Amino acid sequence: MVIVDELYHNVIITLPQLKLIEFIMKLKEAKAQEIEDIKTKISKYEEKKRAEEAWYQSLSPFRKFFTGRPLSQHQAVEYMVYVKERFKKIDHLKAQMRELHEVLELIKAENEETSEITLSPAIVQEIKRLKKQWRRWDMSVNELSLGINTTWVVLTAAMILLMEGGFALLEAGFVRYKNSVNIIMKVFADITIGTLCFYLIGFGLMYGDDLGGVVGKSGFALSGNLSHLDIPIGLETFWLFQCAFVIAVISIVSGAVAERINFRAYLLYAILMTTFIYPIAGHWIWGGGWISKLGMLDFAGSAVIHALGGFSALAAAIMIGPRPGTFTKTGIRSVSLPSNFPLASLGSFLLWFGWFGFNAGSTLSATDVRIGHIAIVTMLSAAAGGAATLFYTLFRYNRSDAPSVINGSLAGLVGITAGCAFVNTPSAIFIGAVSGLLMMAATNWLEARQIDDPVGAFPVHAASGIWGTLAVGLFSTDGGVFTGGSWTLLGVQLLGLIALCAWGFVTTWIGLKVISLVVPLRSTEEEEEVGLDISYHGIMAAHQAPEFIEYENYYAEVKEKAADS
Repeated sequence: MVIVDELYHNVIITLPQLKLIEFIMKLKEAKAQEIEDIKTKISKYEEKKRAEEAWYQSLSPFRKFFTGRPLSQHQAVEYMVYVKERFKKIDHLKAQMRELHEVLELIKAENEETSEITLSPAIVQEIKRLKKQWRRWDMSVNELSLGINTTWVVLTAAMILLMEGGFALLEAGFVRYKNSVNIIMKVFADITIGTLCFYLIGFGLMYGDDLGGVVGKSGFALSGNLSHLDIPIGLETFWLFQCAFVIAVISIVSGAVAERINFRAYLLYAILMTTFIYPIAGHWIWGGGWISKLGMLDFAGSAVIHALGGFSALAAAIMIGPRPGTFTKTGIRSVSLPSNFPLASLGSFLLWFGWFGFNAGSTLSATDVRIGHIAIVTMLSAAAGGAATLFYTLFRYNRSDAPSVINGSLAGLVGITAGCAFVNTPSAIFIGAVSGLLMMAATNWLEARQIDDPVGAFPVHAASGIWGTLAVGLFSTDGGVFTGGSWTLLGVQLLGLIALCAWGFVTTWIGLKVISLVVPLRSTEEEEEVGLDISYHGIMAAHQAPEFIEYENYYAEVKEKAADS
């Protein structure tokens, strides 16, 4: 005896609900078509049977007329057996059709307790064939989906990595010419050291099996138990995407301490940020930590990447101090002209381009229907941020300040990062415009307190990141204050922000204090005067010397003169 209940529940147990519905519809369609075919055949056979029976009945009078007697009883029985054998398939098809109806009724009663039904071997074989065909089809679809998703995430990760080129060009264009190579080298340090540290330790702390809602405890060097991760891509692909994020975080701090941080001290801080500070904070919100359990929403990182990185940059800028001559004795900021503004603008365009990978890539799925919406709100918010600062500076200062417009667009991108999947397009425009204006306000706040931030890392990332995260609680289409929701989501967003910003500021402050015990945090006055390019890397960004330059050991000569004196 074969029980349909057993066969059917094998399907229910092994397939997700959506796939089960697709399987049921496929089975019903196949069986319904087969029933229609059987009905057609039965109709044809019954029609032939009626015709032959009518012919047989009409045959008797002629038989009697020509032979003088009707068909014998034996002949009549023999003929009826012949007819019955010829059309016995009708009964077989009717029985099969009844069994198919029973199977369909069983499938329709999906949520009811099924009963035992005995099926013929043919029906059982058909069910097994359809299940096997479904598994092959399902496997093919899963493999195709995995391949497409992998391609999508790898490409978006590459776009985010390209943003490092944007950071390098933007910062190098904003700082003085003699420190351009140092900016490039810090970005390379972010990529090389950050990648290795995140692979060995950071990823495990961020996405490992949760330990008390605070930190992960597995997944170091991509080993150990990571089965709890529910991702539509492979583990290696997921790691690559997350690695691109961690590199972006440390690059935020790089801009705030440009032109004056000791290169060796920066390398040690890059290790600290990519190994501990960011991964632990990331676990709180994306790795199943305590903030995520409260329900905080941060789709692509306005809080955990930008606000955290911005407050870390603020702590570093305060501790290291301003560049010489940045502020006058009366506290007024000196004018600092960009060394190469076209270079800075090119960097901003690269960042804008990479941000589509930053936000849309966070879906981790190429078939996610939100991708188009995420892309358009990202574009609108950036445009609104740039436009707001353009008109603000135009009407307030009677000139449109180019660096402010660049940073205004970047502020719009930061502001929409948390809510790009949760807010509508009008809200995105408003979020972007406010982000640009808040960036201007935060810049004035820094100058009033004589905090030197050469590229505007804190105004762009921290101020806009805070606003963008809170804006989710206000404008989210599901639970936002202004969209019919309550104050709960906004409260959770605020609590998460306070925790992340405080974590970034305090751990950076303590970390730099510890680093200062090993190496000086700040470069010397002589190194800053000569330029960090020559002081730390022995090369200039560009030169016009027509001939090779003869090598001279300048430092050896200085030491000899010092020894003689």
